[in-house]
Amino acid sequence: MAWPLVFSLLITGVVMMLGDRAGYWHPEALVGGELLLLSLASLEHISGNQVADWSLPAPGHGAGLIGWVSGNVLVSLLGQLPAVFAADLRALLSFFLLFRHTPMI
Repeated sequence: MAWPLVFSLLITGVVMMLGDRAGYWHPEALVGGELLLLSLASLEHISGNQVADWSLPAPGHGAGLIGWVSGNVLVSLLGQLPAVFAADLRALLSFFLLFRHTPMI
């Protein structure tokens, strides 16, 4: 699950290279990007686990520690299907924050 980190570093590098041409990035857009990464990691963990499994995941397996913790909390509190719904809502909120507060729009 290293691709979100690589993708976020790539986007950060592009914004830094563009400098003033990229415009002002609101903090809400950065929070939206972080929430999107968190919700995607949670969804990856939730899709593979119907019940919360609090034993540490094997290295290189699943959604990493962040997805494991976030997914397990949602599954243990809500169950699998409501946890997927909650993670989807979080992803929609992150898309709203990301696209509403970027200088490109």
